[in-house]
Amino acid sequence: MGALGGLQGSGIHDAWLFHNTINASAIQGAWFHGYPVSRIPGFTLRPARVYNPFSLTLLKATHTVYPGTDIPKNFSSRIRLIDSRQKEDRNVLIYMNSPLRYSGYTFYQAGFDNNDKTSILQVVKNPTFLLPYIACGLVGAGLLTQFSMHLVGFLRRRRA
Repeated sequence: MGALGGLQGSGIHDAWLFHNTINASAIQGAWFHGYPVSRIPGFTLRPARVYNPFSLTLLKATHTVYPGTDIPKNFSSRIRLIDSRQKEDRNVLIYMNSPLRYSGYTFYQAGFDNNDKTSILQVVKNPTFLLPYIACGLVGAGLLTQFSMHLVGFLRRRRA
């Protein structure tokens, strides 16, 4: 159990989730903050929470399917984005293949739950989102260079 406890010096707190679902006999002999784990109902590690200066509020969720099937035709969520830091307050529509990109995060419409009253968003932080565009630009420049070199060689042979 050695590294249990928290990340010292990282400023991350509240990284423990206590519950009563782990069989304590499976981890006999372990100690947590001076108490044997067998006396604690159970514990699980969870990822550190990240708090952002903006908030999202679900205004309306829409889920339509193709007639006679359960195949989704459209998932969409109208949300309200409030960012006190940027003094921004606006409504945004997130739907299939049209995510919200804001503050380095991308919010994708992933699905619905609770009889279509709860919208599920997948949140992705990708610091290298520009890399594919840069790569395509480099490939395009390489193709243009290659084509230009062959064109110049062809024109020189044609003149001679």
